Amino acid sequence: MTSIGDVEVRAIIKFCEGIERTPTETYKMIKASSTTKECCRSLVFRWHDMFRNGRESIEDDKRCGRPSMVKTVKDKVRELIKENRRRTVREIASELGVSVSTVLDCLKEDTMSKVSAMRVPKLLKNDERERRLHCSREFVLRVEGEGLTFLDRIITTDETWLFLFDPDSKQESYVWKTPGSPPPKKARVQKSGGKHMFGFFMDRREMLLQHRKDRL
Repeated sequence: MTSIGDVEVRAIIKFCEGIERTPTETYKMIKASSTTKECCRSLVFRWHDMFRNGRESIEDDKRCGRPSMVKTVKDKVRELIKENRRRTVREIASELGVSVSTVLDCLKEDTMSKVSAMRVPKLLKNDERERRLHCSREFVLRVEGEGLTFLDRIITTDETWLFLFDPDSKQESYVWKTPGSPPPKKARVQKSGGKHMFGFFMDRREMLLQHRKDRL
C-alpha cells in the first residue's frame, strides 16, 4: 500500500491535537498506521506544539532566496568524470560510497562509454591548424580559377623509419584452439636494432623517387 506524504501526516497531527490527543499518542497512531509515511518522533512533537500554539497551515513555510540545490548521485558522478576522465567505475563508486552498479546506471543514462584515445600522426598547434586552413582555402581558389592542372607542379614528400625485424603484435599472434588444447607460447622478442629510413617523393599521379638510408 502506498504511503501518504508529509502534508497528510501534518493534517493527522493537527487533527489529533484538535481532539486533545497527546504528542505521544499521535506518534503511536501514526507508527501503527500502514498508510502513513515514516516520520520521526521529534517531527510529531514539533508540529503538535505549533498547532497547539495557534498554527493553522499544514503547508511548508515560504523561504526567501533561491531554493537549495540537492546534488544527486548522477550529478556527483558527472563532476568526478569532469575532473578526471580517466577515473574508473570502481574509483567513482568508492569515492561516492555507492555500488558499482549504481555508477554504471548513471553512466548508462548519460549514454557515456569509456574509449581509448585515437592515435593520429601529429597533434597540431593552433598556428599549424591556421596555416593548413589557409593553404586549403588557397588550393580551393586555385582549383576554381585554374582547374586541376596546377597540381602537376606540386611534389609531396614523406619519410619513415622501418625496422629490419618487427615482432608480431598480440593481436597478430592470435590462433584458434579447443578448450582442451594448451595455449600457444612464444618467447619475448624485441625489435631489431637495425633500421632503415625511407624517403618518398611523389606527385598527384605516381611515385617519383624512393630513397633509403641504412642505420645499423
